[in-house]
Amino acid sequence: MIGVGAMIGAGIFVLTGIAAGEAGPASIFSFALNGAVTLLTAFAYAELASAIPRAGGGYSFVRMAFPGAAGFVAGWMLWFAYTVACSLYALGFAGYFWEFFHKYTPGFTSAVLGFVGDNPASLLITLLVGLIFIWLNMRGAAVTGKTENVLTLSKIIILMIF
Repeated sequence: MIGVGAMIGAGIFVLTGIAAGEAGPASIFSFALNGAVTLLTAFAYAELASAIPRAGGGYSFVRMAFPGAAGFVAGWMLWFAYTVACSLYALGFAGYFWEFFHKYTPGFTSAVLGFVGDNPASLLITLLVGLIFIWLNMRGAAVTGKTENVLTLSKIIILMIF
């Protein structure tokens, strides 16, 4: 569910408008090509996960193939990539969140966050979202997994409605 949630959140909600603005109708081809590449990646991960049935994901696979420094570097690169991706997801969410509330509750948003302007308000929302997810992760894998399932199902329901 984590991968599905990330693909729906970043790929469909955040990037679709940008892709359509840049590529126009060709963005459909771009998404199809990306889907094919993602499917190949999923097959590779499925093969690796069945061959190396351990917790740790990509880090475990690299550590088994390249012990020592390569596994260490790969682990840190994955950690860095996930951190950057999470930050960008939170920033994308904040932009949409701010626009939604600014449009539908202009008096409330002006009174609460209007004194800092649009960009600092989005950054404040980004920080708040990041802190909430840090707190959820600190509570354990069970809480994080349940939260991820609820968020992913919510995204799927939103897609089905629209």
